[in-house]
Amino acid sequence: MKFPKLNIYHILIIALVIFIIFREGCNTNKTNELIAAIAEYKTEVKTYKSLNGVEVAQNKALLLENSEQIKALFSKNDTMQLLLKKYKDLKNVSIVNNITQIYNDSIKYDSIRIPCDFKPFQVVRDSTHYKFYGTIAPKYFIIDSLIIPDTQSMIFGLRKMGFLKRKEYTAEVIHSNPLVRTTNIGQYAIKEKRKSIVFSIGGGYGTSLSIIKLEPYIGLHVGFPLISF
Repeated sequence: MKFPKLNIYHILIIALVIFIIFREGCNTNKTNELIAAIAEYKTEVKTYKSLNGVEVAQNKALLLENSEQIKALFSKNDTMQLLLKKYKDLKNVSIVNNITQIYNDSIKYDSIRIPCDFKPFQVVRDSTHYKFYGTIAPKYFIIDSLIIPDTQSMIFGLRKMGFLKRKEYTAEVIHSNPLVRTTNIGQYAIKEKRKSIVFSIGGGYGTSLSIIKLEPYIGLHVGFPLISF
């Protein structure tokens, strides 16, 4: 049995079909992995003490393929959608939940003695980490205003997770005010695109070293991308 002789065009068509099937298979695997990663991603933080005793909240990032996937995650959040539309080159999005807690024993007025009958009067507590103005009356106490200053510092990047452990994209949050702590961190970032060998089919009009004349051609290309658009 003789097999039909294949010319260059048949080979190119077969190679193109194989390439499309291979690419679609890779895209399906990536999609399935992404869906699983989104489903398993949790925004709970773990905390540790830095060398100077400051509490640091930490969580790993969810890496996505492009900015459209980030926008799709927040498609039901109207506020986030309005903000994301303003960014053309979106790299990462952080959602940080904080809580401020003032313990009961930190607000005491040992010098105040409430008499049986008196007119409401104002009190002020000016502390290092908070300041409030309040009003005391025989039957109530009102906080008129509460000021809690805080500087939130956030670091995102590739971080080594420990000795002989792999590096992970991680977000860390530090507060200048110990009364403020982070309860949740959602960090969504785009994966860094790695340069890889590219297999493609193309055509053009040019020359070669063996034949010094211009002529059209169709050929297979194997290369390494230097610039991506």
